[in-house]
Amino acid sequence: KYDWFEVDTDGRVLKKQKGVFRVNCMDNLDRTNVVMSLVARRCVLLFLGIDTTSLEWLDSPFPAFESFFKNTWADNADAVSIMYAGTGALKTDFTRTGRRTIAGALQDGINSVTRYYLNNFSDGIRQDAFDLFVGNFTADRRTDSPFTVQQQNSFVFMLTEAVGLAAIIAGVSLSLHWSDDVTVRVRDGLVAAAVGLSLLAYLLLKKGSFRSVGRHCVCKPAFCSTGYIRRPETK
Repeated sequence: KYDWFEVDTDGRVLKKQKGVFRVNCMDNLDRTNVVMSLVARRCVLLFLGIDTTSLEWLDSPFPAFESFFKNTWADNADAVSIMYAGTGALKTDFTRTGRRTIAGALQDGINSVTRYYLNNFSDGIRQDAFDLFVGNFTADRRTDSPFTVQQQNSFVFMLTEAVGLAAIIAGVSLSLHWSDDVTVRVRDGLVAAAVGLSLLAYLLLKKGSFRSVGRHCVCKPAFCSTGYIRRPETK
Protein backbone atom coordinates (compact mmCIF):
# COMPACT_ATOMS: atom_id res chain seq x y z
CA LYS A 1 0.00 0.00 0.00
CA TYR A 2 2.74 2.49 0.95
CA ASP A 3 5.31 1.22 -1.58
CA TRP A 4 8.85 2.63 -1.34
CA PHE A 5 11.11 5.27 -2.86
CA GLU A 6 13.16 4.12 -5.86
CA VAL A 7 15.45 5.80 -8.40
CA ASP A 8 17.43 4.45 -11.32
CA THR A 9 21.12 4.95 -12.10
CA ASP A 10 20.32 8.20 -13.96
CA GLY A 11 18.63 9.70 -10.93
CA ARG A 12 15.10 9.41 -12.29
CA VAL A 13 12.44 8.73 -9.69
CA LEU A 14 10.73 5.46 -10.53
CA LYS A 15 8.54 5.16 -7.47
CA LYS A 16 7.57 7.30 -4.51
CA GLN A 17 6.72 6.11 -1.02
CA LYS A 18 3.14 7.01 -0.11
CA GLY A 19 3.30 6.67 3.67
CA VAL A 20 5.23 5.55 6.73
CA PHE A 21 4.72 3.21 9.65
CA ARG A 22 4.89 4.79 13.11
CA VAL A 23 5.15 1.96 15.62
CA ASN A 24 6.48 2.65 19.11
CA CYS A 25 7.57 0.22 21.76
CA MET A 26 7.20 1.08 25.45
CA ASP A 27 10.43 3.08 25.60
CA ASN A 28 9.81 4.87 22.26
CA LEU A 29 12.98 3.49 20.69
CA ASP A 30 11.46 3.13 17.22
CA ARG A 31 14.52 1.81 15.42
CA THR A 32 14.85 -1.18 17.71
CA ASN A 33 11.19 -2.05 18.00
CA VAL A 34 10.26 -5.70 17.51
CA VAL A 35 7.27 -4.80 15.36
CA MET A 36 9.41 -2.54 13.19
CA SER A 37 11.85 -5.38 12.62
CA LEU A 38 8.99 -7.57 11.36
CA VAL A 39 7.81 -4.83 9.02
CA ALA A 40 11.37 -4.33 7.74
CA ARG A 41 11.80 -8.06 7.09
CA ARG A 42 8.57 -8.17 5.12
CA CYS A 43 9.65 -5.13 3.10
CA VAL A 44 12.90 -6.90 2.14
CA LEU A 45 10.90 -9.76 0.68
CA LEU A 46 8.71 -7.32 -1.23
CA PHE A 47 11.79 -5.54 -2.60
CA LEU A 48 13.00 -8.90 -3.95
CA GLY A 49 9.67 -9.51 -5.65
CA ILE A 50 8.75 -12.49 -3.45
CA ASP A 51 5.08 -13.23 -2.92
CA THR A 52 4.53 -12.86 0.82
CA THR A 53 0.82 -13.68 0.86
CA SER A 54 1.54 -17.36 1.49
CA LEU A 55 4.07 -16.68 4.27
CA GLU A 56 3.52 -16.12 7.94
CA TRP A 57 5.06 -12.98 9.46
CA LEU A 58 7.88 -14.99 11.02
CA ASP A 59 8.61 -17.09 7.91
CA SER A 60 11.43 -16.38 5.47
CA PRO A 61 12.79 -18.33 2.47
CA PHE A 62 16.35 -17.19 3.28
CA PRO A 63 17.54 -18.70 6.60
CA ALA A 64 21.10 -17.32 6.31
CA PHE A 65 19.89 -13.79 5.62
CA GLU A 66 17.26 -14.16 8.34
CA SER A 67 19.91 -14.91 10.95
CA PHE A 68 22.14 -12.04 9.78
CA PHE A 69 19.24 -9.58 9.66
CA LYS A 70 17.94 -10.43 13.13
CA ASN A 71 21.33 -10.23 14.82
CA THR A 72 22.25 -7.00 13.02
CA TRP A 73 18.95 -5.44 14.04
CA ALA A 74 19.40 -6.54 17.65
CA ASP A 75 23.02 -5.33 17.73
CA ASN A 76 21.86 -1.92 16.51
CA ALA A 77 19.15 -1.99 19.17
CA ASP A 78 21.70 -2.61 21.91
CA ALA A 79 24.05 0.11 20.61
CA VAL A 80 21.36 2.81 20.44
CA SER A 81 19.81 1.74 23.74
CA ILE A 82 23.13 1.86 25.58
CA MET A 83 23.62 5.41 24.32
CA TYR A 84 20.34 6.74 25.69
CA ALA A 85 19.34 4.29 28.44
CA GLY A 86 22.63 2.84 29.67
CA THR A 87 21.78 -0.81 28.97
CA GLY A 88 21.06 -3.03 26.01
CA ALA A 89 17.61 -3.04 24.48
CA LEU A 90 14.75 -5.10 25.90
CA LYS A 91 13.25 -8.20 24.27
CA THR A 92 16.21 -8.70 21.92
CA ASP A 93 15.92 -12.45 22.53
CA PHE A 94 12.71 -12.39 20.49
CA THR A 95 14.36 -10.29 17.78
CA ARG A 96 17.30 -12.71 17.54
CA THR A 97 15.45 -16.03 17.85
CA GLY A 98 11.80 -15.31 17.10
CA ARG A 99 10.69 -16.41 20.57
CA ARG A 100 10.92 -15.32 24.17
CA THR A 101 13.39 -17.18 26.38
CA ILE A 102 13.89 -17.47 30.12
CA ALA A 103 17.40 -16.07 29.81
CA GLY A 104 16.04 -13.14 27.81
CA ALA A 105 13.35 -12.42 30.39
CA LEU A 106 15.95 -12.49 33.19
CA GLN A 107 18.21 -10.16 31.19
CA ASP A 108 15.28 -7.77 30.67
CA GLY A 109 14.76 -7.73 34.43
CA ILE A 110 18.43 -6.92 35.04
CA ASN A 111 18.32 -4.20 32.39
CA SER A 112 15.19 -2.67 33.91
CA VAL A 113 16.71 -2.52 37.39
CA THR A 114 19.94 -1.10 35.97
CA ARG A 115 18.00 1.54 34.03
CA TYR A 116 16.14 2.55 37.19
CA TYR A 117 19.41 3.11 39.02
CA LEU A 118 21.07 4.95 36.12
CA ASN A 119 18.01 7.09 35.50
CA ASN A 120 17.93 8.27 39.10
CA PHE A 121 21.59 8.45 40.06
CA SER A 122 23.61 8.82 36.86
CA ASP A 123 21.66 10.13 33.87
CA GLY A 124 21.92 13.79 34.85
CA ILE A 125 25.49 13.78 33.58
CA ARG A 126 24.38 11.99 30.41
CA GLN A 127 21.79 14.70 29.74
CA ASP A 128 24.44 17.38 30.28
CA ALA A 129 26.62 15.62 27.68
CA PHE A 130 23.75 15.66 25.17
CA ASP A 131 23.02 19.34 25.83
CA LEU A 132 26.69 20.21 25.44
CA PHE A 133 27.08 18.12 22.28
CA VAL A 134 24.06 19.60 20.45
CA GLY A 135 24.91 23.16 21.50
CA ASN A 136 22.11 23.77 24.00
CA PHE A 137 24.69 24.91 26.55
CA THR A 138 27.35 27.56 26.03
CA ALA A 139 29.88 28.33 28.75
CA ASP A 140 29.72 31.85 30.19
CA ARG A 141 31.52 33.86 32.85
CA ARG A 142 29.28 33.05 35.80
CA THR A 143 31.05 32.69 39.12
CA ASP A 144 29.45 29.43 40.22
CA SER A 145 29.95 26.25 38.31
CA PRO A 146 26.72 24.61 37.08
CA PHE A 147 28.09 21.28 38.32
CA THR A 148 27.72 22.40 41.94
CA VAL A 149 24.23 20.89 41.92
CA GLN A 150 25.52 17.45 40.96
CA GLN A 151 28.29 17.67 43.58
CA GLN A 152 25.75 18.49 46.28
CA ASN A 153 23.50 15.66 45.18
CA SER A 154 26.42 13.22 45.28
CA PHE A 155 27.19 14.31 48.84
CA VAL A 156 23.57 13.88 49.91
CA PHE A 157 23.48 10.46 48.29
CA MET A 158 26.55 9.38 50.24
CA LEU A 159 24.88 10.58 53.44
CA THR A 160 21.82 8.54 52.53
CA GLU A 161 23.96 5.45 52.07
CA ALA A 162 25.48 6.11 55.50
CA VAL A 163 22.03 6.32 57.06
CA GLY A 164 21.07 3.03 55.42
CA LEU A 165 24.18 1.37 56.73
CA ALA A 166 23.47 2.76 60.19
CA ALA A 167 19.98 1.28 60.06
CA ILE A 168 21.40 -2.15 59.26
CA ILE A 169 23.95 -1.89 62.06
CA ALA A 170 21.24 -0.83 64.49
CA GLY A 171 19.13 -3.80 63.48
CA VAL A 172 22.01 -6.21 63.95
CA SER A 173 22.87 -4.71 67.32
CA LEU A 174 19.38 -5.46 68.56
CA SER A 175 20.02 -9.12 67.90
CA LEU A 176 22.90 -9.17 70.37
CA HIS A 177 20.82 -9.48 73.54
CA TRP A 178 22.54 -12.65 74.67
CA SER A 179 20.12 -13.14 77.53
CA ASP A 180 17.35 -13.97 75.06
CA ASP A 181 16.93 -17.03 72.91
CA VAL A 182 18.91 -16.92 69.66
CA THR A 183 15.77 -17.09 67.53
CA VAL A 184 14.33 -14.11 69.39
CA ARG A 185 17.52 -12.10 68.88
CA VAL A 186 17.64 -12.87 65.18
CA ARG A 187 13.96 -12.08 64.78
CA ASP A 188 14.27 -8.73 66.55
CA GLY A 189 17.36 -7.83 64.54
CA LEU A 190 15.72 -8.63 61.22
CA VAL A 191 12.57 -6.74 62.14
CA ALA A 192 14.55 -3.67 63.22
CA ALA A 193 16.66 -3.73 60.05
CA ALA A 194 13.56 -4.16 57.87
CA VAL A 195 11.84 -1.21 59.57
CA GLY A 196 14.91 0.97 59.14
CA LEU A 197 15.37 0.10 55.49
CA SER A 198 11.64 0.48 54.81
CA LEU A 199 11.73 3.97 56.28
CA LEU A 200 14.77 4.80 54.17
CA ALA A 201 13.12 3.43 51.03
CA TYR A 202 9.97 5.43 51.77
CA LEU A 203 11.95 8.65 52.07
CA LEU A 204 13.83 7.91 48.84
CA LEU A 205 10.79 6.95 46.78
CA LYS A 206 8.23 9.31 48.29
CA LYS A 207 6.47 11.47 45.71
CA GLY A 208 4.52 14.67 45.86
CA SER A 209 6.47 16.24 48.72
CA PHE A 210 8.80 19.21 48.32
CA ARG A 211 10.95 17.93 51.17
CA SER A 212 11.25 14.42 49.79
CA VAL A 213 14.72 13.01 50.42
CA GLY A 214 14.58 11.17 47.12
CA ARG A 215 14.49 14.41 45.15
CA HIS A 216 17.78 15.47 46.68
CA CYS A 217 19.43 12.14 45.87
CA VAL A 218 18.54 12.18 42.18
CA CYS A 219 21.38 13.09 39.83
CA LYS A 220 19.86 16.07 38.04
CA PRO A 221 21.17 17.64 34.84
CA ALA A 222 23.36 20.53 35.96
CA PHE A 223 22.71 22.74 32.93
CA CYS A 224 18.92 22.43 33.03
CA SER A 225 18.50 22.40 36.81
CA THR A 226 20.48 25.59 37.37
CA GLY A 227 18.83 27.58 34.61
CA TYR A 228 21.91 27.68 32.39
CA ILE A 229 19.80 26.46 29.49
CA ARG A 230 16.89 28.71 28.66
CA ARG A 231 14.36 27.05 26.42
CA PRO A 232 12.78 29.29 23.77
CA GLU A 233 9.26 30.29 24.60
CA THR A 234 6.65 28.72 22.37
CA LYS A 235 4.03 31.03 20.95
